[in-house]
Amino acid sequence: MIPERSKRRKHESHRHESSSNSQLHSDFLNESHKRIKRSPSNSVDTHPYGVLPSGNLLLSTNKKTLFQYISKRTHSLGTFSLVTDELILIIISYLSPTDLCSMSQTSKMMYIFCQERDFWRTFVLQTYQPPFLFTKSWKQTFIQQKNPHFHYKQADVHFEQGSMYSDILFHSWKCTASGIHQDWITARENIPIRNANELSLDQFKSEFATPNIPVIIKGACAHWPALKIWKREYLSNVCDKVKLNAGGYHFTMKEYFEYSDTVDDDQPLYLFDQRCFDTIPQLQHDVSVPKYFQNDYFSVLDQDAHRPDFRWLIIGGSKSGSSFHKDPNSTSAWNAVINGRKKWILFPPHIASPPGISASRNGCNVQSPLSLMEWFLNYYESASKEDECCEGVVDAGDVLFVPHGWWHAVLNLEKDTIAVTQNYVSDENLVSVLRYLRHGEENLGTDHISGVPSDLRSSLLNQFEQKLEKEHPEVWENARKIMAEQDERIRMSSGIWKKLAAGSNQDSKSFSFGF
Repeated sequence: MIPERSKRRKHESHRHESSSNSQLHSDFLNESHKRIKRSPSNSVDTHPYGVLPSGNLLLSTNKKTLFQYISKRTHSLGTFSLVTDELILIIISYLSPTDLCSMSQTSKMMYIFCQERDFWRTFVLQTYQPPFLFTKSWKQTFIQQKNPHFHYKQADVHFEQGSMYSDILFHSWKCTASGIHQDWITARENIPIRNANELSLDQFKSEFATPNIPVIIKGACAHWPALKIWKREYLSNVCDKVKLNAGGYHFTMKEYFEYSDTVDDDQPLYLFDQRCFDTIPQLQHDVSVPKYFQNDYFSVLDQDAHRPDFRWLIIGGSKSGSSFHKDPNSTSAWNAVINGRKKWILFPPHIASPPGISASRNGCNVQSPLSLMEWFLNYYESASKEDECCEGVVDAGDVLFVPHGWWHAVLNLEKDTIAVTQNYVSDENLVSVLRYLRHGEENLGTDHISGVPSDLRSSLLNQFEQKLEKEHPEVWENARKIMAEQDERIRMSSGIWKKLAAGSNQDSKSFSFGF
């Protein structure tokens, strides 16, 4: 299993160095930055610095090899040899770019540690704002941004295979070097598939929305103008200078495509923007809500600041995507693919969390491997064997219905995979949404509510109920009755439990628990 890198990512906030303290001079970099000469036989399976998994060393038939490596590691790392590779990475993650370059000069092994791309990726993203072009590696990108006139010199430094044995360094590289496995695409497809020409609205509700089951609807958005015209040139022109959100960083559409063309990473920035349809009205004319999802009760808040974010433009290259999560506020969602293909994996609501994922009771706080590719390399094979795992590939022109409460992750399979997604509240999930928003009344706070300003979260439920009652009184009354019946059933079951427990305490001869 590939070691998770998330343990050391929690320290990344300490790595930032302000421009006033980060003086990387060209003369220093000429000496410290080394371009490694690689063997002509180097391939996707060969680490550029000769790092191999630790198992290769432990399984060596030559016992001397192990003792020789231990001696070599001690000599190369000094006091650092007393701790694990993971702890070394955590310690040096606190260094500034300049200090990291200095540290890399102490030995070949430390040089390899200091090349770890997570460090340099963080330096770039925390120090510079787009646009920036990815230049061969995150380290070179950082240096190029700092000094555009700097020219690299190739040093006479060689690393043989087996120069270092480290699981975390080898598999960190492996996540980036690996492509999308064909088995991930074809191994299993068990999400129901229906043709839009043959699936009526009533059938969709009875077969999928009411039982809360996902479905791929073939051709549900094939008639959209976007499928014909949403190419790079069109989107770049229409979006013009509007800044779009990609992983918390803001690009124009043209800048994002340029970044996407050059980046080589296991976690490329994913354009996921919720404001573009309001700021660029032309985009709204190119798409429309499929007939199955047009009833959205959150629309009563359309002219209200309480309206949660609900619609996004999504663009990403191969290997980008979203790691496991549940959609916000217990809403359901639809995701329409305009260009490219998407691999989806879903788990039903009763699953506490998918393999490799740790989540809070309400699913709001999720801890997962650092990148989606890392999850696939670590956990996909075992996850795919579970009966509850639902998988499918959604092509351009098709729409996936994501039921409320379902865990899901998506991996983009092709360059320029473009989609539109929208969260909504229907008859089938209205009660679930109301109950979710009411968690605040159960002393759970309002942190679980998302998509609205923090100062409005506490009043979202009241505002939604008032407008729902005003504009859809019958719907509101029905939802209220259902919740009252559910509350009564919970109260009755709780009362019976209390009586049983009380009886066991009062009568020593009566039933008692054996633990």
